[in-house]
Amino acid sequence: MPRSARKISSTGIYHVMIRGINRSPIFLGDSSKGMLLKIIEEVKINMSFRLYAYCIMDNHAHMLIDENGTSISEIMKRICGSNGNKYNKIHGRMGHLFQDRFKSECVETNAYFITVSRYILNNPVKSGLVESAIDYKWSSMREYTTTGSITDTDLLLSMYSNDNESSKKHVA
Repeated sequence: MPRSARKISSTGIYHVMIRGINRSPIFLGDSSKGMLLKIIEEVKINMSFRLYAYCIMDNHAHMLIDENGTSISEIMKRICGSNGNKYNKIHGRMGHLFQDRFKSECVETNAYFITVSRYILNNPVKSGLVESAIDYKWSSMREYTTTGSITDTDLLLSMYSNDNESSKKHVA
């Protein structure tokens, strides 16, 4: 049976999810999570997309991406392909790393953008890994309270207030 066509977002913004094949843990430890984050950063530089939020868990990851003129499929092909190749080489394995193709939801409104951002940033809290989202090392939550990051924080912060400092209280 042929797969269905991906829905195209009128805003170019997507909530993207990738999951390990058979729901297996594939981002175990800091090195695998760091490797994925480095790959996202490299692809972001090369393809000029915007990354508004991310969270890397043991068996899946969430990203909130604005394709910014590049196809979301091409962005994810680069991220997943590069990560899969490196993972397989490190672990001496072959074959698919990710279950199916990546999943994506179109983000068409500011209200849904805020909802998805909160969902992504609070995923480790919901999973019981930390009590506060700021305590989870592998999400963009900390980047909303500091500077110098790969996350494009201005859009979400501006949805709360024109003052970034007061907006930071509302993010999670």
